[in-house]
Amino acid sequence: MRKCCSTLGIVAGCAMLIGALTGCADRSLVKQTDIRPISAPIADAAIVLDAPAASGDAYRASAEDLQILQSMELKLENEHLQLYMGKFYDVAVKDKATGAVFFSNEAAYYEQEGWSEQRIAASRSQVTIEYYGSSNSHFLQSSYPYCLDDDGNYQVTVKTEKNQLLVTYQFGEDVDSKMFCRAMTKEAFESLEPIAQSFIEKGDLTSFEWRKFKGFYNHIEYDKLNKTDKEKYEESHKQIVKLKEIYVMQRGISETQRTQISKISRLLGIDADFIQEQVDAIDFVNNDENVTAFFQIPLSYELHGSDLIVRMNAAEIRDTKDFKLTKIYLLGNFGATKQNADGYVFLPDGSGVIVNNDVHNEFFSTYEFPFYGSDYGVDILEAVDIQPDSVFPVFGIRAGKRSVFGIVESGDAIGGVSAQIGNTDMTHNTASPWFTYYAQDRLYLNGLTSKDNSSYSFVYPETPNTDECRIRYHFLYGDNASYSGMARYYQKYLVQTGMLEKKTQQESLPLDLNFIGSIQKKKMILGVPVEAAAAASDFASIEAFMSKLTAAGVSDYHLTLEGALNGGMEYTVANGAKLQSVLGKREAYASLLENAKADGGTAGFAVDLFGAMKKGNGLVVKEHLAKYITKQYVFTADYSLPDYVKTTENQRYLMTPLFYTTLADNFVEEYRELECGELRLSTVGSMLYGDYAGADPVTRSESKAIVTDMLQKLSESNCSLVIGTGNLYTLKYADRLTEVPVNASDKALESYAVPFVGMVLHGYIDYSGPQLNQQGNYQKVLLENIRSGAGLNFLLMTADPLMLEDTKYSNLFTVYAGNWSEEIVSTYTALNETLGSLQDCTIVNDEQLAPNVYRTTYSDGTSVIVNFNFQEVETAYGTIDGMGYRFVD
Repeated sequence: MRKCCSTLGIVAGCAMLIGALTGCADRSLVKQTDIRPISAPIADAAIVLDAPAASGDAYRASAEDLQILQSMELKLENEHLQLYMGKFYDVAVKDKATGAVFFSNEAAYYEQEGWSEQRIAASRSQVTIEYYGSSNSHFLQSSYPYCLDDDGNYQVTVKTEKNQLLVTYQFGEDVDSKMFCRAMTKEAFESLEPIAQSFIEKGDLTSFEWRKFKGFYNHIEYDKLNKTDKEKYEESHKQIVKLKEIYVMQRGISETQRTQISKISRLLGIDADFIQEQVDAIDFVNNDENVTAFFQIPLSYELHGSDLIVRMNAAEIRDTKDFKLTKIYLLGNFGATKQNADGYVFLPDGSGVIVNNDVHNEFFSTYEFPFYGSDYGVDILEAVDIQPDSVFPVFGIRAGKRSVFGIVESGDAIGGVSAQIGNTDMTHNTASPWFTYYAQDRLYLNGLTSKDNSSYSFVYPETPNTDECRIRYHFLYGDNASYSGMARYYQKYLVQTGMLEKKTQQESLPLDLNFIGSIQKKKMILGVPVEAAAAASDFASIEAFMSKLTAAGVSDYHLTLEGALNGGMEYTVANGAKLQSVLGKREAYASLLENAKADGGTAGFAVDLFGAMKKGNGLVVKEHLAKYITKQYVFTADYSLPDYVKTTENQRYLMTPLFYTTLADNFVEEYRELECGELRLSTVGSMLYGDYAGADPVTRSESKAIVTDMLQKLSESNCSLVIGTGNLYTLKYADRLTEVPVNASDKALESYAVPFVGMVLHGYIDYSGPQLNQQGNYQKVLLENIRSGAGLNFLLMTADPLMLEDTKYSNLFTVYAGNWSEEIVSTYTALNETLGSLQDCTIVNDEQLAPNVYRTTYSDGTSVIVNFNFQEVETAYGTIDGMGYRFVD
């Protein structure tokens, strides 16, 4: 999905959509109570046993590491692993088969004089939280020193239950656990004296402590107050006029003093009932004027086969209402690799990306993004904030001959990955998961839309996410420790857990040909310009074009009509499947289908079940559109040049996830009448967002649950489902994928992209890459396509491109089918000769042979070498032309 502008640049103004829109279609919404639980239980099917059969000492921990392990305490053990805990509540896992040890905080045991406070905190911490207070104040705190420090502050609790190690981190002081009364009547205060004396006699309370406690309260005598103070107390303690004398706690007491007061109050029997009696008698508010942030983060560790499972149940997080906890970062240093060691960090940016250990950037040292791309339920005002596609919720860290591979099994929809890359203050490189507790958006106060030029306040949904967040850590060795080994392992994991299934595959390279259908063009009627539908491609001309390709040897293609339903490229909500008459008569459509079938190909339509660009077709705005936290309707749009700020051009409004299932039902009911057999879901596999301010708010995780239920129903409708991008949760429902990422987002810290997505998918499901003739560098993306084992994908129109003049479709001048036919035939024929026979093979390895030169190997031994350099390169397999490729046996 193209994210900086709408796919085909069509204007659909806000006024057209936001209004009294009605229709007769079913408008029912999914009920919150019907959304199924998100988290699946831990399953033994997830255990992939692939440790080396006989490793000897190849991976055994060093003497230094074993010495560290001896200082730790064994907490859990199973057939394969041992889990230890250290003095900083850090953990270490020992693999019994290999003797390898993996630490969560190894750097903490090699501290040196002169380390900065930040460096020490990072090396000793397992949990870091981000939260916000009033006036947009931002806080970032790590478990060291905020939960434990060198001064005796230990706010971490540990206990073992059955096969789990439970660790709870407390940030700040729990105000709710403190018991103190801010004001008392004279009688109540004096009644505490004999109680205190009895405890003094027993030795449970000292005279000094009691005098100090009484000193925290001021004796207020109403008749002795001046006029100003009388007015103040009459307002804050309304019954003082009647009572005459009361005792009021001093203002501005410290955190330590609050703790002391609470301790003595509990001893004296001051409880909730006592406090309520005083509140009623004096008529005051027993509030805490010194509200401080307080959070409890519960973690659990469990050994599952040869894997370590780390869990955080967000429903059990305790927080302070005056502060908003936004993100929780877990085990930021688990498996960390030293910057001078052989190794790298693997991240799931696009097709996958490698960041070598020797990467150093004085301006950037972190690499962070969410799984499954941006949450469009939060208003993204600047294009720079749009996050890359991330198909799989995984990450990896390689250190020499071994690696740690992380899979986020639960909480992935609210999670992401953060990598810390070398800088002058940090010794290790690492990658770790984070999770969102409260989503966050900006409410702009002066109407401007640029965060650099406008004052704003942060806003949050009423309730936080309550998912179980679960990470599985797997340990890989030798050849399996590479990113190729990570892909091989993850493929096995997905197959064993039922997320990836062997699909019926073609014996030829997938070829996706997408034809633009109905567009809006101004026509003069009686001298007045009127917007009317016009065909950028029609049934007859598409059939004629395909006949030429077939005659040239191209068959088994997948033909998809875009903008052929529900208003064309400026589409209405998909509350049905109304064919655009401008594309031709029904007989011409039937002929196109018949010829595609005769050629061994398929034909179908593309639909966006999530969005609408104009009114009609049963859309009811107040019920069907998603809302930002600011209560504005959610929309995507173009971003202006040169600052790339969101505009009102090409607006596309997004449906509430609660409407998805009804939409799908209504759409499929009419779509069956088209009898084409294939359906491409344009956005279902590439976009995941929440609806944060509707009548029934939906979190991103709940949205994911609704999507999977909808896909389950669609998969039972006898339509072959083609899904764009293919986020993990859609894989089991897809018959094939298209627009699968074949490159990465070119972040500043990237060393090189890798075809991780292709390596996981190939041999199990057909897939094609991005629309090649819509890319800025056609040849580069073609080579990335080849390296990823992806099929070819083109966007085309059959009409004369001059028809696009005076329209919003200027970006489509380059997709005229007549200009691309020879390229399609020659490229497809050349690649299909080899790649066509490899469709049932898996990709078993990908390696860098030289700078910008890579070799990808299939399970039958065939390899393809791709050279991204402009000059030719000599390899052991022969000369590879500049910006070229070569197949070798």
